[in-house]
Amino acid sequence: MATTLPETVYVVSVDNQARGTSAGMVCACTREVAARRIFEGTHRLATEEEIAAYLAAEDAERRRIIEEEYRRKQQFALPSELAELVRLAVEQRSGRSRG
Repeated sequence: MATTLPETVYVVSVDNQARGTSAGMVCACTREVAARRIFEGTHRLATEEEIAAYLAAEDAERRRIIEEEYRRKQQFALPSELAELVRLAVEQRSGRSRG
């Protein structure tokens, strides 16, 4: 019985000296790219914990960039307004399908 992968698949790199990859880097990719990377032995499917950590790090980086942009433009938002922007960004992000 064949298994169908979702459109977005999360994979993590593995040590593969022949291909020049080192372990531990999570990335989101299409199922075709994921299948190729797994077949080539450079990646494996990410665990739920690895996916959660990857998405949390992405959200933290997104918040950092938003805050940096506000400072760069010298625009000041009330803390509640900034918190609302971050909450909306996280909600929008969590609406995406997870591999």
